[in-house]
Amino acid sequence: MSEQEKQLSAQEVEQLQARAKKLAMEKSYFQLVMQMITRISETPGLENVIDSMLLNTMNVLGGSNLQLYYKIDEQLYYADVMGKKKQLVGYPDEVIARVYKTGREEEIEGGFEDTQLKTAEFTKAYTWVYPLKISSEVIAVFRMKNLHIDMRQLYEQLPAFFNFAALVLKNEILGQSRLQKINLQLEAEVATRKQTEKELRIAKDHLEAAVEERTAELREKSEELDLFFTSTLDLLCIADTDGYFRKLNPEWEKALGYPLDELIGRRFLDLIHPDDLESTLQAIAALSDQNPLLNFTNRYLHKDGTYRWLEWRSYPVASTIYASARDITERMKMEAELAERSAELKEINMQLSHELEERKAFIEKLAQSEKEYYALVHQLQVAVVVHDPDSSIHIYNDLACELLGLTPEQLEGKTAYDPEWHFFDEQGTPLKPDQYPVNRALVSKEAVRDLVVGVQRPASNDQIWVLSHANPIMSSGGEIVQVVVTFIDITDKVKSEEEIRRFNTELEQLVEERTEKLTETNKRLEGFNEIMAEREMRVVEIKQEVNLLSQQLGREMPYKEIWNALQEK
Repeated sequence: MSEQEKQLSAQEVEQLQARAKKLAMEKSYFQLVMQMITRISETPGLENVIDSMLLNTMNVLGGSNLQLYYKIDEQLYYADVMGKKKQLVGYPDEVIARVYKTGREEEIEGGFEDTQLKTAEFTKAYTWVYPLKISSEVIAVFRMKNLHIDMRQLYEQLPAFFNFAALVLKNEILGQSRLQKINLQLEAEVATRKQTEKELRIAKDHLEAAVEERTAELREKSEELDLFFTSTLDLLCIADTDGYFRKLNPEWEKALGYPLDELIGRRFLDLIHPDDLESTLQAIAALSDQNPLLNFTNRYLHKDGTYRWLEWRSYPVASTIYASARDITERMKMEAELAERSAELKEINMQLSHELEERKAFIEKLAQSEKEYYALVHQLQVAVVVHDPDSSIHIYNDLACELLGLTPEQLEGKTAYDPEWHFFDEQGTPLKPDQYPVNRALVSKEAVRDLVVGVQRPASNDQIWVLSHANPIMSSGGEIVQVVVTFIDITDKVKSEEEIRRFNTELEQLVEERTEKLTETNKRLEGFNEIMAEREMRVVEIKQEVNLLSQQLGREMPYKEIWNALQEK
């Protein structure tokens, strides 16, 4: 053998070894992906599926954290592998928003320290942001933070897992929606489920193709796909255009009552209701022409002799038909009952229409009376407030708002026990709520009249005085229906009376002061009079002495000027 032949043989061996190593790695990665798929399908319920998805992905891929962003009825939610779950107001950052919008995955490069590995630095950290999609619809966004470079070799295997995760997550989110939406959006849900099953079949086909393209070892994983086929709650089947069942899942046994071995290989046209046979043959013809069949319904014979309604979604591949069905017998019964009830309700509606016309006329008449009553209240020249039995206010006129210093919005619904009321009596003492006119009338069931009440108005921060009357309106059974409170502004009168009282007080004080001054003056005059009387007596005595002296002297009185002065006095 030549050296060239030996060299070529060595190259071939090296190539075969590399191919074997690559196949072994692909098989290992595929087994990891299938393990992840199997584990998330083992735990029904939205929260269980999310926890399983995060935990199993973390166990396989590693990283510092795994985060899932998903929506229920347009509301965004968050969950991570650390167990943190919450409802979000909006997207947490531009990356998540962008992946939700475009439906394309993104990779973000970071430093080695972000991997949180304790070994010597040998790579960089990578964060993957991956959309979980069904067709073009983004169901959720998966963020895997700070993965090391070894995981990149697994990257091309992950779409199969993420497609399956999107299908499972979509089913669980649909189950989480409100029950009332199920009734209103039944057809929408059916269409969504059909699309979901279509994606499941496509995903299954892709997985089977990948198994055939790779190695015989990978083909062994078809058993796991069979497990998925047998675990779904819908009726799955593989049939042919000749009209025979080729493969069925166990749900068929529950739906029709036949053991699977009696159905597989059987001509399914023999089970069709005679009235549905023609439409079923037309459906098979359409499938033979490679046209998908959606929302097709027909009836199948149950083993107990009854017929069950099934709704189909079927996709042809050559002469093979991949289909899923759902038992809608109860829904059909419900629709029939609804039609019957609708007829009954139509008759009742006709009867009610006449009653409604009569009630409408009565309501219009009542509204007119109420309008006239309100107009009368607003035209009165006194303030009017009408209280209900619970003391709340719903009827009042503009003058009442003005005197109380409140807007209509502030007065509407206000009760007599509201702490913002500030009333006081004629002496200025604050009134307690049970002393208010309306509450006295409610308790005694008798009219309260001519009660003078002071009102502290909050808006203008001033006080006014009103003269109030509270008159209870009684029902025929002796119960209070309303309490009508009327009041007029007597502030000017009260102020005038107060001014008169003040003037009288000042006048009395002035008279008292003048009387005291007059008394003192009289006392002083009396003293002066006494002095004058004494002086007069002294003058008389002097005159007498002077006269006597003049007579004795026999000549005129000396000091005539003094005498004249005394005479003048």
